[in-house]
Amino acid sequence: MFKYTSKRILAALFVSLSLFSFSLLSTPVQSETSYFITGLDDAISHGYEKGSIYEVNIMVRSTSNIGGLNISVTNGSLSFNDVVLEDELHSLLITEPSESDNYENWSFWWSAPSSSFDLGEGSSIFSVDFLISNENGTLTGDIALSSQWLVPPPPVSSESGVVPTWAEDLAWFGALSTVALILVSVLIFTRKEQS
Repeated sequence: MFKYTSKRILAALFVSLSLFSFSLLSTPVQSETSYFITGLDDAISHGYEKGSIYEVNIMVRSTSNIGGLNISVTNGSLSFNDVVLEDELHSLLITEPSESDNYENWSFWWSAPSSSFDLGEGSSIFSVDFLISNENGTLTGDIALSSQWLVPPPPVSSESGVVPTWAEDLAWFGALSTVALILVSVLIFTRKEQS
């Protein structure tokens, strides 16, 4: 038992020393990067419109030199312009920003999915990697700061309204169960009082 414990302690010590030496050798990136997104405000709040094309702008202010943005999306299609692509493109690398008021502005277009989804499906997750340039003229070795945001699908609607039929059935079952429990409890209490 002592040998097993000492082996575990030695292994933990070795891992700790390895991580500590790695942290001494790697140079941390000191970067203050702030950004905001326009073009998806309504879609993020209320759900996207099926088949619509959104122009998305990412305004970036950073103390580091941003060499490009790598954008990927789980649903829908991305493009460099407002032309809808036949083949769905789920990833873009944008390397040319436009300057505006101390911000770098990165633009792309997103075509929202045109198909309908079941309840709980169809959200589109955007992932953005801000590539911080190491000034070697290529994207090799550049360090990425990452961010994600979620754009929900439009609300699921049924023929009778915006509430799905399974939810209506569940609500009626709950209401009827509550009424039945109240009646049973009233019967039990009235019998106890009579006896």
